[in-house]
Amino acid sequence: MHREMDEQKGELNNNWQGGKTTYQCLECGADFQSYASERARGGAKFCSRECGHENKKRRVVYDCETCGQEVERRKFDYERENHHFCSTKCAGMWKSLNRAGENSHLYGIPKSYEHRKKLADAQRGDKHYNWQGGAKIENQRIRNQMDYREWRTKVFERDDYTCVRCGARNGNGKRIDLESHHILAFADYPEERFAEDNGVTWCLECHDAYHRGDSLWRTCA
Repeated sequence: MHREMDEQKGELNNNWQGGKTTYQCLECGADFQSYASERARGGAKFCSRECGHENKKRRVVYDCETCGQEVERRKFDYERENHHFCSTKCAGMWKSLNRAGENSHLYGIPKSYEHRKKLADAQRGDKHYNWQGGAKIENQRIRNQMDYREWRTKVFERDDYTCVRCGARNGNGKRIDLESHHILAFADYPEERFAEDNGVTWCLECHDAYHRGDSLWRTCA
């Protein structure tokens, strides 16, 4: 077994790429050796851990390429990027000008329907990074049921089609959008979803203000 392992070492291995290569430490300038594969993964920049730590502690002052604001960052983070900004907003503005439209490396490359569908399917359902088990789809399905529509009508009729928060209602040429709000959350209390006393009539403005957490609700009467 040892003989078989020896026959696959170094130049005898099918993946042999010439062994270690000499590089220059980015911190102290000393020469050191490392594998090209390590360099390709973003490593092999320093001759020792001490030099790596020292480099990370150093600070670099630069001007944002979008707004010109002066920024200070760790040298290690600065050297990892080709372009430098003060914020993600400035980075996005720069990309919209320099990597969009004709400046994009994908500009002019036609994409077939099959290709676009493949990209969409790769991020749909449980393949999407924000997948939550299909809860939103299930909730929407329940809200479209007859039981839900009947519950909403009962709540509106009980409250005389009037927002109980600000008193707004339709009439005299005024159009108010009304919504039924669950006092006990729709998702957390499935057994109370169609209980009439678990609903209240709010106008769209009051309902939105509540879910935004506004301390002062709008008065829309």
